[in-house]
Order: sequence, then C-alpha cells, then structure tokens
Amino acid sequence: MSPTAITAPRLRDLHVSVVDVETTGFNATNDRIIEIAVVRFAPGGTVDDVFSTLVNSQCDPGATHIHGITADDLVDAPMFGDVADAIVERLQGTVLVAHNASFDRGFIDAELARTGRRVPDIKQVCTLAAARKYLPNQSHKLGFLCEQFNIDLNNAHAADADAIATGHLLYELLSLAEQKGLGTIANHASFDQLVPTANLAQAVTKQRHALTT
Repeated sequence: MSPTAITAPRLRDLHVSVVDVETTGFNATNDRIIEIAVVRFAPGGTVDDVFSTLVNSQCDPGATHIHGITADDLVDAPMFGDVADAIVERLQGTVLVAHNASFDRGFIDAELARTGRRVPDIKQVCTLAAARKYLPNQSHKLGFLCEQFNIDLNNAHAADADAIATGHLLYELLSLAEQKGLGTIANHASFDQLVPTANLAQAVTKQRHALTT
C-alpha cells in the first residue's frame, strides 16, 4: 500500500462546510444569490457553526413562490461583498458539501469573483451525486431523501434549513459508502469521489495528470 493511501483522510474525520444558496434563477453568470448558508460540521457529524444571511442582490428576487423571499425582505440585507470574507473564512480548511454542488459552488464562485475573491482550494462532495450512486431508481430530491432517513427538514428552501439537512444526509450516505469499503477522499478534483484506500494513489495520479494536460 502506498504512503498516499496510508495517510489518506476519511471524510468522516474531516471538518465539512455544507452550503446552500437561494438564487434569482439558474444561471450563475447572470443570476444572483439572495440567501446563503454555510453550516460547519465537526468530525463525526455534529454542527459546530451556522452562518446564514439574506443577500441584497439589487435585482428582482425571482421565484418568490419557491424560496419565499421578497424584494422587501432584501432591502436591509447586506450585499454579497459585505459577507464574502465571512464565507471564505468558514470554507477554508474544510470540505465543501452541497446537494447539487455544481449549482451552489458555481454561484458562490461567481459571487466571490465579482468581489475579487475566490473560493479556497478545497475538496468538495455532492450529496446529490452520492444519492444517485448509492440509492438508484428513486427520487433524489432533498425532501424525499430526508423523509427516507428521518431527517428533519421543517423549512424547505430556507438556506440554513436545507444546509443542515444536507449535512445530516451526508453522513447517512457516507454510512452506505463505508459499508462498501469506501470512505476516504481523493486529493484535489472538481468532484471528489469516495474511493477505497487501496485505490487512492491511482486515483490521485489520474487526477494530477488531468490537471496538467
């Protein structure tokens, strides 16, 4: 077994930051974040910090019938630049987790870029992708999965409620992965996959090759 494999961390033993955003639409280039939550989980799966705020995007909030946020709600909210440092600080040194990570990460990247900042170089895990892998042939919507695992989601589409529920879902899905001998996290990729320790060195080599070609 290679030294890389021996020292590879288990995801369960790492700090994770679960993120959720509510937005004005689906295109990170043109649409904006109007609510964001970053919920940090300590190793083992206990919540140790919750950051959540509305964001004044200075534009129409979009689908109020879905996220429940109106233009009046945003009048006194901070702009994204006012909270960007707090967000980056909470992501630093953690694994970013989201249900549909490409969506949430894409919006956060775009908003940080507008302020001249960037998301720290961190790993990320998508619970939606994990659910599709370990629970095929069923709905993978967050609400359905929470019902399946008896996870409280009392205020769906509120960013903090969705993020906390997603964090608990992560550990339920991780338990399924661990039953298959998986659970360590590969080094540096857009979407890290949980892999067997014995295969980790090969996975890292392939990823580094992809990054340099």
